Amino acid sequence: MKKVIVLLLVAMMTLVACNQETNDDETENQTTETPVQVTSVALTDFTEERSLIGRTMPSDQMPVMPQFAGEVDALNVERGDTVEEGDVLAEILSPQYGRTELEAPMDGQIQQLNMVEGRPITNENPAALVVAIDPLKLNFNVPANEVDSFAVDDELEFTVSQLNESGTATITHVADSAGETGMFAIEAEIENPDQNILAGVTAQVSLEKVIAEDTLTVPTEAVVDRGGERVIFKVEEGQVVEVPIEVVAMQSENTAIKAIDDGSLEEGQDVVIRGQLTLSDGQEVRVVEGDE
Repeated sequence: MKKVIVLLLVAMMTLVACNQETNDDETENQTTETPVQVTSVALTDFTEERSLIGRTMPSDQMPVMPQFAGEVDALNVERGDTVEEGDVLAEILSPQYGRTELEAPMDGQIQQLNMVEGRPITNENPAALVVAIDPLKLNFNVPANEVDSFAVDDELEFTVSQLNESGTATITHVADSAGETGMFAIEAEIENPDQNILAGVTAQVSLEKVIAEDTLTVPTEAVVDRGGERVIFKVEEGQVVEVPIEVVAMQSENTAIKAIDDGSLEEGQDVVIRGQLTLSDGQEVRVVEGDE
C-alpha cells in the first residue's frame, strides 16, 4: 500500500513539474514578442498645403454721373441696395432742364451714395457708385518661385472667416511679370449669386503644392533616427525587418520616403508606428490594436 502511495506522489510531482515547465515556456514566448501597432505604406502624391491672403473686389463698377446740376427731389435707393440697369435711383430738379431721372448704369449694388434728398447736387462728381459683386474678383500675390503653380481655369479653395463663408474660385488671370513689390498678381473669380460675400474683405486662399509624385508615404512617427541613419521597421511573419530609408520630404503628420535598397519596401506593407523605438532587426513582435 505504501508503495502505491509513493508511486502516486511521484507521478503527481512529475505532472506538476511538466505543467510548470510548459507554463514557463509559454510565458517566455509571450514576453519575447514585443507588442506593436502598424499601418500600411501608401503610394501617393506628397503635397504641401499653405494659406495665402487675398482680398475680394467687385468684378465691375461704374460711377453714376448726373447730367445736370440741380436739387435731389426724390431719392429711391440707399447704400447697399441691389439695382438693375435702368432703375431710377433719383429724380433731379434743374432750373434749366426741369426734372430729370438718374438711372443705374449697370446691374449691381450701390456701394457709394453721395446725394441726399432735398439737397443740391452737381454734375462734376459721381452721385453714386454701382458695383457688381456676382461674380466677385479675388486678388492675391505670390512670389516668383510659386507662380508656376497657378494657371488660368485652375480652381482654388477659399475661406472668408469673418463672414463664415467658403467656396471655390476659378483663376482668370496670372501675371507674367512681377509688380513693384516683386510679387506676381493672381486674379480669380468667385460665383456669388446670393451676394453673401462682400467686396473688400480678406480671404484665405488654400494652396496645395505637389512636392513628390507617386512616392511611398508613411506616418512621420514611423521614421526612427539611428545615429544619423533613418530607418523604418516593416513586419513580416511576426518579425520586424529594419529598412534603411531616405527622407524625400517630411511634415508633422506624414513623411515621403525612399528605400535605400530598391525593392525592400512596397506599397501596402505594414510598418510599425508604435513601439518602434526599442526594436531591432529580426525581433519578434505581436501586432495589437490601439489600446491593447
